[in-house]
Amino acid sequence: MGLIQKLINLKMGAKFGVSFGLIGIMFITVVWLYHSTLIKTQEGYDQAINGEEVMKTRALARRSEKDSFASKDIKYVDVVVPSYPKTNGP
Repeated sequence: MGLIQKLINLKMGAKFGVSFGLIGIMFITVVWLYHSTLIKTQEGYDQAINGEEVMKTRALARRSEKDSFASKDIKYVDVVVPSYPKTNGP
């Protein structure tokens, strides 16, 4: 007897149970896929925002550094040094 023949010979309650079980498994799979996609999208968005903030901070630090060289004033050192975030990359 094949699998289909076994399913046909099941009682009505067992058929409903198998059907609801399969639908439940499909529902859980869709929810898991949605959740994992959402998490990956949020991580990518966070990385983009953080990268943009780092670029703005570095641009401000470069501007202050240029101002300090142009005016030969040491007051800009306090602006330049703390504005560089501690990152591992360039």
